Amino acid sequence: RPAVLTHGIWDQIRVDMGKEFYLMLFVQDLLSQYRRNTNRLPYIQTTSKQNHAAERIWVEINSRVNYPVKKALNSMVNEEIIDMDDDVTKFCVSWVSSYVCFTGTCQVIDAWNNHPILGKGIPDNLMEENKQTVSVAANILPSTTQAVNLYQQRGGTLTHWPEFGRDPLQGNAELETLRSNVFQMDIPNFDTIFHEVVNGNIEAYRNAVTRFRDLTYYYSP
Repeated sequence: RPAVLTHGIWDQIRVDMGKEFYLMLFVQDLLSQYRRNTNRLPYIQTTSKQNHAAERIWVEINSRVNYPVKKALNSMVNEEIIDMDDDVTKFCVSWVSSYVCFTGTCQVIDAWNNHPILGKGIPDNLMEENKQTVSVAANILPSTTQAVNLYQQRGGTLTHWPEFGRDPLQGNAELETLRSNVFQMDIPNFDTIFHEVVNGNIEAYRNAVTRFRDLTYYYSP
């Protein structure tokens, strides 16, 4: 939804055969009448061997984001700093790691989109010069909840994955906000944490995980 609001709706979306794209393709089909070229199929699914070069960026995401974070986590487990059998700890690790990885992923994608490709140009520039998108109003785009409901009403089925771990503050907005505010005062921003992790220094990341865990237990009813 944010991508469509920012760039407009594309004539066609191309993905591989993975089922994780079904809801996105459903919405693309739902909004197909708003496209510039309605004679094209709203989406196509091809095998992974036919992926565009941009889709292979996941190799870089793994090496530059996921693997450094995973290495840091393994180190913390081996040093018995965190107990991954504890559901609250699992939630806290997931919460902090998600933000660190999101920060890193955004940086990698931004760098890739702005680097020159020999014989082709810079991806961001190429997109602006060649995109055939149509701007659509926000009220036309269904929210995630609306899209899920529509998809299921029309016979679609979705797998709702359980949360990783347990947040004892879940449902208590006041305590969740308090925890978040104190955490933000105590811990550097996630850009700093990510930069430290990828350079082999896990101290900031370790401190973020343990501080968030300690705050969660402290404010737990």
